[in-house]
Amino acid sequence: MATLAALRDKVRRKIGGPDTTDMPNATIEDYLTDDALTWLNHRDPNAIIVSFPTVANQQAYDVKPAAAYDVTDVWWDACNYINLGANLRFFPEGYEMNRQLAGFDAVGNPALVQIFYKQIEAYKDSFGGIGQEESDGLIWLYPTPGSTGENVWFRYTLARYAAVTAIADGSDHQEGLVKIAASMILGEPMFIKRGRIRSGRSFSGGGGANENILSGRLQDEAEGHVPEELVAQISQG
Repeated sequence: MATLAALRDKVRRKIGGPDTTDMPNATIEDYLTDDALTWLNHRDPNAIIVSFPTVANQQAYDVKPAAAYDVTDVWWDACNYINLGANLRFFPEGYEMNRQLAGFDAVGNPALVQIFYKQIEAYKDSFGGIGQEESDGLIWLYPTPGSTGENVWFRYTLARYAAVTAIADGSDHQEGLVKIAASMILGEPMFIKRGRIRSGRSFSGGGGANENILSGRLQDEAEGHVPEELVAQISQG
């Protein structure tokens, strides 16, 4: 885990290395611990997909893991054929998916999960049941299952990062955090204070094209490290 000072220094290098008079440590730290951390947490950086079997005529299920923060999607088989088996391997013809997803830790392989979500949309309509988490934490299925053993899948997020120092050092999440913080600083306080980074550290007011271009590039790179709602881990339930 990196210290706040180490993360601050990384951001300072990304924005051109201004001294502490031009860009105070406190300003960078505020962006890291507030704006950038909020951005990261809102992108669901820790999402997991698990499953459980239905029980005939039972509508509510107490299956939400203790570590789960929020259940975001629920879909299940209410059909006479298997759409999605418990091992992520069985699909009707035309809905074939990447079978390498099962058991993959996709936090380091977001492209695989992008494929998963793109393909899951293609066959979601073939599922005859939906569900949602209620205020009591139970998952309710609609309609009520008529038989036992139909497979229910749900996606949940883990608790958000409470502090930037809790993010694994060198991880994509940390890289995304640093780059989005740098992008925000370039696009806001630095944009206002000067037109460009100069060796004399002379601020003339206004925003310069250099900051705008770099800010946009860093934002794109940050989103590449942490794709919104796509960095997930497929888990056997």
